[in-house]
Amino acid sequence: MKHALIIGGTSGIGLSIHQQLRDMSWRTTAVSRTTGCDITNYDSLKTTFDKAVSMNGKINHVVLTAADFTFASFEDTTLDSIHHQVQTNLLGPLYVAKLVPKYLAYPGSLLLFASTAHLKGRAQYGIYSATKSAIVRMTEALADEWSDTGIRINCISPGKVKTQMRAHYFGEESLDDVLAPEEVAQLAIEILDSDKTGFIREIQRR
Repeated sequence: MKHALIIGGTSGIGLSIHQQLRDMSWRTTAVSRTTGCDITNYDSLKTTFDKAVSMNGKINHVVLTAADFTFASFEDTTLDSIHHQVQTNLLGPLYVAKLVPKYLAYPGSLLLFASTAHLKGRAQYGIYSATKSAIVRMTEALADEWSDTGIRINCISPGKVKTQMRAHYFGEESLDDVLAPEEVAQLAIEILDSDKTGFIREIQRR
């Protein structure tokens, strides 16, 4: 039975991945800030990995959906917000990638999440877009570096998704305009079950 560690797995896309994998009889460990996992802290992440192995055995796949977003002009974005977005959206994934080779059952994979915001910088999205662009390049670089190790790394770049984080800034939106988390989760599971690496996949409502 496969085991997936889902960081950011208690809400939004991560929760949908957790639920769908459970329905497929996978073992899952779903963590987030609400369960005590601080993605901005390497030691907290290491403890999370240790607990996941202790509870559910070797980890076959790590999925990282946790993110931070502030919708504001660059002028109005505080230094604290800049630091937290960079720590959550970039340093956190880098920390996770450092831990993956130590804990992953080979062959296995790391699935990261960027955003279609990486395609073009837009007003009020500057920090978020910059960090998500970095995740795409990180995926490509590590796919090349890990090509002979048995570790795959891929990245999904969703467009607008109906999550609590988005609703905080944009309110309720019709599913005619935004993706349901379950749709993104289905794509994530397809990628986990594939042999792809270095794969950057966009998904958005057209």
